[in-house]
Amino acid sequence: MKLARHPLLHFLLLGALLFAADRARAPQAPDPRSVDEVLLDEALARGYERTDPIARRRLQRNARFLHPDDPRDDEALLGEAWTLGLHRSDLVVRRRLIQKMRLLAWSRADADEPGEPELRAAFALRAARWREPARVRISHVYLSRDARGPDLERDARALGPLLEGRAPEAADGLGDPFLLGTQLPTLSEAELAARLGGDLAAAALAAPAGRWSGPARSAYGAHWIWVHERQPARDLAFEEARPALRAELRRRRRDEAVRTLVEELRG
Repeated sequence: MKLARHPLLHFLLLGALLFAADRARAPQAPDPRSVDEVLLDEALARGYERTDPIARRRLQRNARFLHPDDPRDDEALLGEAWTLGLHRSDLVVRRRLIQKMRLLAWSRADADEPGEPELRAAFALRAARWREPARVRISHVYLSRDARGPDLERDARALGPLLEGRAPEAADGLGDPFLLGTQLPTLSEAELAARLGGDLAAAALAAPAGRWSGPARSAYGAHWIWVHERQPARDLAFEEARPALRAELRRRRRDEAVRTLVEELRG
């Protein structure tokens, strides 16, 4: 009996072919590494921990810290640092190597500047994004919550009549010292909120110009507000938005370049 005609052999060969075809079609398991881990592994594969001067100095310093009385020179200690895997465990070195890979991806993105058609298309697509917010320039007289305690509300109300007829320049001595000063530059509501809190920023945007209004509250205490000038919100023209447009498109391109590089490395 010839083996080539044996039905059991045919069955086994067919099973092996089907198994191999099924394995070929099966999707690969997803790469469990994070983006930073992928970039770090590639940086190490390229030997950046050995060629980058900042990484080398950091590892030399770490090795010297571990062996302060070791008579060996820095190069010998550097070799031991690599052997111990300090280039993987040191946070500063890791960040440096990952950043080198990001810079490599960014260099691809920065090779071509966004052109005029791309800038104009991005501007038209999100015209509402390029809007200058309303701004206001204020002076304020401040009463400290910490210094006045339970008397804060009473003192804040009593301050109103004392401010009548006084210009902001003549009112500085009526309140408590404030770290940021009593006269602020022209700021948007968001910028004011970052300095004085959202409630006071909203009160400043709504306050009438040219007279005292208040008292308005903040996390620090109470404030009487004088609005010097107000600039209404407005839409930016294309030329005004051009620098911010270019920066945003460059950032998007850099992000996409990093994603593309990581996908290539995962593949």
